[in-house]
Amino acid sequence: MKKLFTVFFAICLSGSAAAQDIIVSYRDGAPADTFVIENQSCALFNAQFVIDLHTSVAGVLIDTAYGGPGSWDPLPAILTEGDATLAPVSDGDRRLEIQVNALQPDGRVAVTLDTDDSVSATEGQRVHVSGSEIAGATVQMVVGGIGTQAVFDTLGDATLVNPTCLAPSS
Repeated sequence: MKKLFTVFFAICLSGSAAAQDIIVSYRDGAPADTFVIENQSCALFNAQFVIDLHTSVAGVLIDTAYGGPGSWDPLPAILTEGDATLAPVSDGDRRLEIQVNALQPDGRVAVTLDTDDSVSATEGQRVHVSGSEIAGATVQMVVGGIGTQAVFDTLGDATLVNPTCLAPSS
């Protein structure tokens, strides 16, 4: 009986950790690439997200204008979903700042933009940024004065823990 309780308790604990996740995903697309913040945790209010591409494997940058460091078909960075504000983005930036006002459980914030890598040999190769090329980039979230950070994996995903879900309820 004690072993059964221990296994049950361990399963409950592992399941509760996932209930605190904020998943930030990058997806290459045509005509636009997308960063999505998905809340798999409790409600989130007044959170600052900073996506930093400086440490990405392929030197990923944001391409907003013709004639700059990017390749074909630049696009402005646009908030397309969610109760949030996107800080201004300039051509060649490697940092994206998103102020999330409110993000309910299962809610999403999405930003479309054009990203290019800066290390591929040809311009045609630089226009497509895969998860493996964004790997190593970081995302930081600050909420309630508490910061947490995660690194993008080779699938283009980073998992943050929502620290506001860890606080004991009163």
